[in-house]
Amino acid sequence: MEAQTVGKFSLMELNIKLLRRIGLWNETERERFPIRGQLVIVFNMFWLIPSAAYFVTSQYELTPVLKAINEQIIFTTAFSKFCLFASNFRHWQHIFYDLQRCLNLVVPDPHEDVQKILNRVVKSEHRLIKWYSPLVIFDTMVYGLAPFIFVLAKYAVTGAYKTPLPTPIQANYFIPGYDTNVWVWIPLNIFLGLMLALQSVALVLLECFVWNSIYSTISLFKILQIKAKSLVARDDRHQWSTELSKFVDLHECAFRTSYCFSRCAFTLEKALGTQMLFLHIAIIFSMCLMMTVITIAFKDTYLMFIMLAVLVYSLFQIFCFSILGTELTQQSAAVKDAIFHSKWYLREKRQQRDLAFVLVHSQQPVKLTAAKLFTVTRQSFMQVIKHAYTMFTLMSQFVVESTE
Repeated sequence: MEAQTVGKFSLMELNIKLLRRIGLWNETERERFPIRGQLVIVFNMFWLIPSAAYFVTSQYELTPVLKAINEQIIFTTAFSKFCLFASNFRHWQHIFYDLQRCLNLVVPDPHEDVQKILNRVVKSEHRLIKWYSPLVIFDTMVYGLAPFIFVLAKYAVTGAYKTPLPTPIQANYFIPGYDTNVWVWIPLNIFLGLMLALQSVALVLLECFVWNSIYSTISLFKILQIKAKSLVARDDRHQWSTELSKFVDLHECAFRTSYCFSRCAFTLEKALGTQMLFLHIAIIFSMCLMMTVITIAFKDTYLMFIMLAVLVYSLFQIFCFSILGTELTQQSAAVKDAIFHSKWYLREKRQQRDLAFVLVHSQQPVKLTAAKLFTVTRQSFMQVIKHAYTMFTLMSQFVVESTE
């Protein structure tokens, strides 16, 4: 592994660069949310209108109405991510620059395990963008482009096409009769596909930034554990005091102290709390509706295909946060154990007091919560599945009774 030897740690370099290009990040610290980023948020409102208009005005059968409701939930969730990111932009700035300052402190550290963690932080960012971006783009193509290609191929071979023609969203209010005229439908579908792709790119970069921030915070707690254990090997009083001073500085950057409320882990929880609650509620309703649509229209290949694409994306979202939330809690709690087992009892009383002070601030593990109502963990992921299935069974009974 090549160690990080430069003076400044390159935290999320690619992610931040791409966010700046689309207007969701500034060049320097303490700047306001960019105006271009506000335009990106306004652009995302474009997706909220069609499904809502279709749901209000539709006289069609139940299946496309449920699909429109599901679209409204998904696009509202995406829109909320941008809005909450903008409203918590100061917090995200604090998180990013605090993390960078913390990791800068350990860049010169010769410890092999520390350098491995720093390298994993850098590589994980590139791997996440490299693998997650194509996954979402493919998911978007399945949702919007696959039906478009299928209809065009069928029309080119047979001269016939399905009526009404499918589009990425229920958007019949754009042009009256678009779903019965293939020459009107083609340019409209291309336009909608391009807009959906642009939104997906911005959403992917935003989600990668959030996940990278959580992972970097977890890595910081892992480094704290290594630094705590390394105190045991310091026999020289001067060396021990120097290492303890560095450890305390790093510790205060990771945890909130009584005098500073803009520290990495607790600011992260504050910035993500509302988003986590909204995401969990939205995914429960979305999964319930998707399962209902799939049950009712299991013979509709197109509808089954796009519903499964949305289901995979939704489950992946909540699964990633549950894994990262569990890891965040475990690694922050492990810092306390590492300090406790650092043979503090062999030190002088003054050194014991210093370690005890740090230990007190490590007592409460950091948690990723949904507006402090519950902790986001692997168990919460299973609860989401359970609640969605419960609502699905109730809705299925209602749908069956209404169709009889």
